[in-house]
Amino acid sequence: CRKVRCVRIRLQAAPLNIKELRQLKILNLCDNQITEADASHFPSVEKLYLSENKLQGVPLNIKVLRQLKILDLADNQINEVDASHFPSVEQLGLSRNRLQAVPLNIKELRQLKILNLCGNQIRDIDASLFRSVKKLYLSANKPQVVPLNIKELRQLKILDLGDNQIKEVDASHFPSNEKLYVSRTRL
Repeated sequence: CRKVRCVRIRLQAAPLNIKELRQLKILNLCDNQITEADASHFPSVEKLYLSENKLQGVPLNIKVLRQLKILDLADNQINEVDASHFPSVEQLGLSRNRLQAVPLNIKELRQLKILNLCGNQIRDIDASLFRSVKKLYLSANKPQVVPLNIKELRQLKILDLGDNQIKEVDASHFPSNEKLYVSRTRL
């Protein structure tokens, strides 16, 4: 079995027998009651979906997921993330958690292409942390200004700053091939 989907069944933990699935690549445990997950039970996983649970942190032993490409931890209760534990991630979903700052070591994720931090309480944004990112979603946070160094993000194609407290946007900060979303801001 390469894919397991256990969604909306009120699981409080990942099924224990999941470690018997040696070829498991995709694990979807969204919309359950999981408070803690141990990644050593599913070391071959490349795509891990744990959104809409009750996680307060990144899954234990996440370092063992050496092939992890997609990690979705949206809609949990996470307030801190050590991104250095999952260096191969290309897509990271941390929307609607309790983050008050962008994890500083997010810049270590050299393969990261899509980052969703919408719906947190992030005030300060340092664009230098997102060098490899092509799609950056930061809507519904707390920044009041667009970072000046945003123009250094040559890879960036989509930037969502909607529903924030931003009062001014200087179009010269954005390359012409970008999509910029600033709806429901204070412009």
